[in-house]
Amino acid sequence: MSIIVNFQNKEGRTAKYMAILGKVVHENILELLLSMPRLDINSPDKNEMFVVNILEMNLLSSISSDQLCKKLALASGKEMRP
Repeated sequence: MSIIVNFQNKEGRTAKYMAILGKVVHENILELLLSMPRLDINSPDKNEMFVVNILEMNLLSSISSDQLCKKLALASGKEMRP
């Protein structure tokens, strides 16, 4: 299963990126991915962007998105930008 969730497309993006890119953040899919023990949360894409960084940039001012950013930052061990 880890091969599937950590598979990278030509941009270096995995399933976790697909869950947050675009106009809709698929929080339920990202939550499911975060629960998988073999998910490589710290793999950047080819632009050296991490999921937490992209989510912060696209953050809609909603409490659930903010909580999701905090969960990602905690899972990845990375600091959120102020």
